[in-house]
Amino acid sequence: IGISWRVVGDSGKQHYEPFPVSKRFQMMADRRYRRNMYIKSIVKLEGMNLDLPVFDPHVFHLKPSFKMINTDGIAFTGSRLFDFGPDNVASIYHYYYKSRQEHVAKRTRGGGTLGVDHALLHKATMGLDAFNNTIPHGKTFDDTVWETLKNNCPKYALYDELYPTHRGKSEV
Repeated sequence: IGISWRVVGDSGKQHYEPFPVSKRFQMMADRRYRRNMYIKSIVKLEGMNLDLPVFDPHVFHLKPSFKMINTDGIAFTGSRLFDFGPDNVASIYHYYYKSRQEHVAKRTRGGGTLGVDHALLHKATMGLDAFNNTIPHGKTFDDTVWETLKNNCPKYALYDELYPTHRGKSEV
């Protein structure tokens, strides 16, 4: 099953802060933001074609009798949902950028499949995404993940007491 991304913006933050990402970042990138085309996959091991190498961590080669479907049950191929995919059943809140400091550190480490890409690292230091657009700060406030975390693990509510005015919005 391919689950649509919902990219969370960087909230204009420049530096790491020592509390959960779901508290720090609550501004969603526009639904039509280019990275929201991508998916995360959940695959039955029995359906994977293990004879072929994995080149894309978002999608896997399947045996002929299996197919990828989105959360609406519609079959597709590839690692992207070009219509930006459904998010009515499930979606992955992707904290892709976090603060600029964290994004640069991520690019310094390199990607999981390709290693360090110096062009992407340079773009990150400039506050740009892979497509030369400004990294989205986020347009829509959404604290769903934070509230769900607190409801399931009430001890996390302590962060609201410690940082009562912090709502994941841009630094001034």
